[in-house]
Amino acid sequence: NANWFLGDYSKTVSYEKKSQDLFKTIINQPGVSKWMLFNDLNIGQAYLEYDLDSSYHYLSQGYDATRHNKFWRPFALAMLGDCLIRRGDHETAFKYLRESIARAAENGDYIVQAEASIVLSRFFKTTQKPDSSIYYAKKGLSAANSIEYQLGIYKNSKLLAEEYEQLNVKEALHYWKIYDSLNERMYGAKKVQDLQKTLA
Repeated sequence: NANWFLGDYSKTVSYEKKSQDLFKTIINQPGVSKWMLFNDLNIGQAYLEYDLDSSYHYLSQGYDATRHNKFWRPFALAMLGDCLIRRGDHETAFKYLRESIARAAENGDYIVQAEASIVLSRFFKTTQKPDSSIYYAKKGLSAANSIEYQLGIYKNSKLLAEEYEQLNVKEALHYWKIYDSLNERMYGAKKVQDLQKTLA
């Protein structure tokens, strides 16, 4: 979603909700319920950035809907875990995020492994526990590298660079180089202009 990539989360929610309304008109068609679940999770993820109550509402629905869905369960757990960390329910959040990583590993889902690791690393960074933050960022970076998942490499390398600045300058420089290279490729002026043209 180009709007999400550009950080326009409210517009992302608006378009996802319009998509849901269209899906409701063909609810009995094969595969539609799966796409509606996907949209609910995307809406909850976008709301994370500016409305935690709405995010919790949609992500809780996704959590309930994926209880017996092996494919989507790790993603639902990761997103709800992220929401709960932001809401202050750390104990439940850790449980969901660790379960997300384990289930994603069973599925061979490196994207969810990378994203759930980012959430945990970021939390431990903010609570000044660098060893734990580095552990999860390395775990996330390894998963992201497995499939060249650029956004996962970008986020995890930034976390590692920031943590290592006070611990090991050589390591910090290594991860900053990875981050800077991806930052230009993903968020450089040309990339943003291309996306803005797409939305025009």
